Order: sequence, then structure tokens, then C-alpha cells
Amino acid sequence: MNHEALLFTATQAFGLSECTELEGTDSLVYATEQNGVGAILKITPSNYRDFTAVHAETMVLNHLAHYGAPVARAMPTADGQYAVPIDNFTAALFQKLEGQEVSEEDTSPEMLRSWGNLLGRLHALVNFEEVPTFKRHQWYEDSMLTLLERHMPSELQPRFTQVNQLLERIHTFPKSSNNYGIIHADFHAGNMLNVDGRLHAIDFCDCRYHWLMFDIARAFYAATPSLDEAREFAPYFFEHFFSGYKMHLAVNAEDLSCIPDFFKLHDLEQLGMMYIPSFLTGENLEWTDKLIASREQRWARLESDVGVLDGLDFRGFASS
Repeated sequence: MNHEALLFTATQAFGLSECTELEGTDSLVYATEQNGVGAILKITPSNYRDFTAVHAETMVLNHLAHYGAPVARAMPTADGQYAVPIDNFTAALFQKLEGQEVSEEDTSPEMLRSWGNLLGRLHALVNFEEVPTFKRHQWYEDSMLTLLERHMPSELQPRFTQVNQLLERIHTFPKSSNNYGIIHADFHAGNMLNVDGRLHAIDFCDCRYHWLMFDIARAFYAATPSLDEAREFAPYFFEHFFSGYKMHLAVNAEDLSCIPDFFKLHDLEQLGMMYIPSFLTGENLEWTDKLIASREQRWARLESDVGVLDGLDFRGFASS
């Protein structure tokens, strides 16, 4: 089914007015309206997220919205469906939030505190209990890890020793309803909006079951000015971020000690994306050279005995 036919079927199902195509990475994305209310239509291919995963994303969002979390809720069809299968795609509709983009360069104490407060509120509302409607994948089923193994050249396979050691170590981390649950998994400035002075979270397409601390490691990864400055920036970031986060959830020293490995795990997931063949087929050779250099830097960090955040003492950020 071509894109026009997909869009027509989706607009009929959700009762939409005119659609304007937006830029989308993994899905077809359109700005539209449903009964005069601004909305975002996403049509996702099944080889990226299947119907069950997309439906679960809408259920997670509406669970959070029901309890007052500042998120863009999912919107239903006339007969109450939140995800509509169309050929090898799934269509879903989300509330369009009208707000200002959050600058990636804004790492003021006030912004970090608000950022932490928002994430703490989200984490407090979805815990370890796997509610049947939340059929999202586990962290180790992440497609980027699969891509790394599938596309990495055979001569580089020995490097998987370090990868496996990291994954095996993470598998041993303790799980409880206080430290594991549905996380956003891509919580950076680009996935927040400032709506009337209040931060809102958007784009939950990567949400999965994971340790809550991974979301925080991911946020730090995005906020740090550069990896060369990460160790110096870390105390400042975590002090202000946790001052907001702990308004909703307590954190203990054992969970905090996992952050360096979760920082490495995010590096590993980014590495998987960099081995997708399409990333190396563009005409921009300068970009290709930078990509290859970035891959090597990530391998060096993974193979190093001392990671970017290893050895930092996180105990001071634990709840008293």
C-alpha cells in the first residue's frame, strides 16, 4: 500500500481533516485536526514497531495522562480504538501540544530541576508490574543492539567480548517496583516542550521496560556539553536534576551506582545505529568520515577499563 492510500485509510479511521506531512525518522508523521483539536498522526511500519507495541505506547500515555502527568495523550477513533492496523503499518493519533521547544543548551539549575521533576513524576506512575495493556519490549530486546550484531563486519566480532561483558553485568542488577518499569528511553531536550511555563514530555515511541536510572543516564548523555567535560559536568548536573526528581521518587546508592554502566549501554545502542548500511551510503563523505570516527571513539570507550563516569561517587545524591 502506498503512502497516499495509508494516509487516506488512517484519516477515515480517525475522522481527520486535512493533513500536513512532517519530518519523521521511523514513521510517517502528519499534523492534523480531529473535531477541531490539534493532533499528530503517526503511521508506523511493523518492522519498526508492530501493532501491539504501538497500542501499548498509547496505553502508557493515557495511563500517565489519567494521573495528571504532563504528556500528549493518545486520541481514539470514533469506535474507541487507539491503534489501527493498516496493511503492514499501524496508525495512532496523539494530542498536539502547543508550546516552545526546549533548548539543548539550557542547562541552568532551574531547567535541570524542572527536567528531573518531570522525569520523576513519570517514573512514579509506571512501576515494575507488567500491566497486560503495556506490552512493550524489555531493554535487552532493543533493536539497536540487534542491529549492531547483525551489521557489524565479521572481523570486528571479537569486540563483542566487551559488549557481552557489559550486558551480562547489567542483567545482574537488582530489580524491584522502586527501580524498574516503563521508561521513556529517549528523554532529552528535543522530546520536551515548554507549555505555559511547564515542561511536557513527548514522543514515547522508544518506551520500554528498563531500570529507571537508564533514563537519567540518557538525559545526562544528552545534556553534557561534550564527553571530554562529562566528569566535570556530572556533579553539577546530578545535583540539580535529582533535586527535582526526588520530589517524586527516592533514590538509593545501589541504584545510583549503575549509572556509569547505563551511560555505556546508551553508547552501545548508538553504536548499533551507526552500523546500519544506509548510514554509510550518502554522498556526504565528510559526514561518513565523522561517522566512522565516532564509531571508533565509542568502541574505545566500551573497551576501556575506565568509562566516562566510572569511579565517580554517586552516593551523595541518594535520598537521606
